[in-house]
Amino acid sequence: MATISPDVASSTLRRLVPRAVDQIFMGTPLLHHMTGGKVGSEGEGGKKNRAVDVVELVSGGKQVDVDVVVREHSNITQYSNGYENTNQTVRDVSETAVYNWCDYSGLVALSKKDELSNKGEAAQIKILEKRMKRVMSQLKREYEKASVAGLSTILSDLNSLYGLNSATGFLEEGTYGTGQSNTVGGLSKAATAFGGASNPFNNQSKSHDLSGTVDIDEDMTDLYQDCQDYSPDGSVPTLGLCTKEAFKAYKARLFPQERYVNPNDNTIFNAGRLELAFGLAGIRRSVDLDTLYSSITTSGQFRPLMYFINGEWLKPFFDEDAFFELMDFQKVSGKLVMSADIIVRVQNVAEHLGSQGVLYDTVP
Repeated sequence: MATISPDVASSTLRRLVPRAVDQIFMGTPLLHHMTGGKVGSEGEGGKKNRAVDVVELVSGGKQVDVDVVVREHSNITQYSNGYENTNQTVRDVSETAVYNWCDYSGLVALSKKDELSNKGEAAQIKILEKRMKRVMSQLKREYEKASVAGLSTILSDLNSLYGLNSATGFLEEGTYGTGQSNTVGGLSKAATAFGGASNPFNNQSKSHDLSGTVDIDEDMTDLYQDCQDYSPDGSVPTLGLCTKEAFKAYKARLFPQERYVNPNDNTIFNAGRLELAFGLAGIRRSVDLDTLYSSITTSGQFRPLMYFINGEWLKPFFDEDAFFELMDFQKVSGKLVMSADIIVRVQNVAEHLGSQGVLYDTVP
């Protein structure tokens, strides 16, 4: 009887992990767009880009230190006669945000009973592959739940986009540059006058609703333009992550002249896999944002309808030694089982929040 050994199980599944990780990135809008939509697209030499080639990988450390652009570097001097003194005032453009890692794992296991019921290494590898993919999917879903909505009861160490009605989280309401108070990466938005540490916002309920008969696209335009105006390099959001109702309202407004783009190449229209777009931002519905929106029921509280994300300035950092890393299969003491952990060390990092935005409404 051919029974798979822990060594063979480990080495075989490790060859399958990179492709499974690529599928996670291509199938998760937030991860896909925060890595520039490069995973799965054509890279150098005509080869497809792998997730491991395009993500931000960090070599360990207890924390992640990131420079956040929060102010201008110097003052501009105009010369009328050519002999004026040059303004020599300079300052550092950034403050250092310090983020703790979020470490988590999922378990892949095979029991002796599984081995007896599925004879041969090939059959047992097939079982392990299915279980590995399921664990990968679970790790991905928990990442989304925490990152998009802050609803994970497990990943409390992972930074969330959701900052409304909260003292933490990247995106909140309040006047850009002066009226926001959340703390992100140890930096207080209130103590940072320049807008790089705060985000644009738009209260959709001020003038419009989600009936589809009014102009949600006007609110989206205002927010999209603010994100571009405040971006250090003039880049635009690449993702609009929204609730089902916001998606329906925008689609209803756009129906007579719908426009789709290839999410892997914003310069190509009507080719390959298509998605609804606003400007150069793909518009994708988030189930987790739906859940969050529905859970906010107290009158006067804010509910997020859509996030505009610029992946150039907000992205996940991974530890290079814990990027969906499959550990060795080992026999479990006291049980007829062998198992291996898939470990992830990640943190969502904002280098400039003025490039991101939130569209929200208020509970009546």
